[in-house]
Amino acid sequence: MQKFVVTNYNIKNEKIAGSLSLAVFSDLHCKVYEPENFPLIDSTIRMNPDMIIMSGDMITAREEEQYGSVLSLIGELVKLAPVYYSMGNHESRIKHIYCEHTKGYHEYENRLRDIGVTVLDNTCCDHSDEVRIYGVSIPLVCYTKGKSIPLQDHFLRETFRAPDPKRLNLLLAHNPAYVKQYIDAGFDITFSGHNHGGMVRLPGIGSILSPQFEFFPKYDRGCYQIGDGYAVVSAGLGDHSIKLRINNPHELIHLKIN
Repeated sequence: MQKFVVTNYNIKNEKIAGSLSLAVFSDLHCKVYEPENFPLIDSTIRMNPDMIIMSGDMITAREEEQYGSVLSLIGELVKLAPVYYSMGNHESRIKHIYCEHTKGYHEYENRLRDIGVTVLDNTCCDHSDEVRIYGVSIPLVCYTKGKSIPLQDHFLRETFRAPDPKRLNLLLAHNPAYVKQYIDAGFDITFSGHNHGGMVRLPGIGSILSPQFEFFPKYDRGCYQIGDGYAVVSAGLGDHSIKLRINNPHELIHLKIN
């Protein structure tokens, strides 16, 4: 049986008066946990979430026939809490490169909006008076396999206004390679995936290779404190192409703030 673990993190933040419970999904890649993703739904129910975060690659490029299973899952999740969905490299590639699949993707995204999902594609929204959520679509060149491509310093500044320092600012940014830039730009907590936990992990060493063919990726799975901010990096719930995992279970994250 295909399984996943629930990973629990706690972060303190003085910008909100109460507490928040977040269920964090990433890199599902159309995977189905039988029966009909009930294990994912049940685990989310147990978290009693105030919001559900999806930090990209919930689908896999060029697998339109599988989008229905993801929509069915998210259709159940929106009944539990507001769902915020940002773009991963797979969503971005379908929208901008794989033109023959663009129509199917737009239908998928429109359906997400129809069922009540907030889709964040270089946009932001307010969850409450205290919490603002941003979703950034990292340029596709930054996902070039086998290369370390810098994220231009002006990119975040030109994409968003400076975050309000009085609010709790959450950023959904699929690629974790730039987490320090995200934090330096004023975001309090960032949510990423992409590296699939580094695929193969060795005790005492960590991950060996990311799906982007980066050896020993620094941010692969975990909750990292960077200055005054935090980066939550998911190992993901699914795989694509190289379906290899050793000492690296799929995960659903439960984050409690305060």
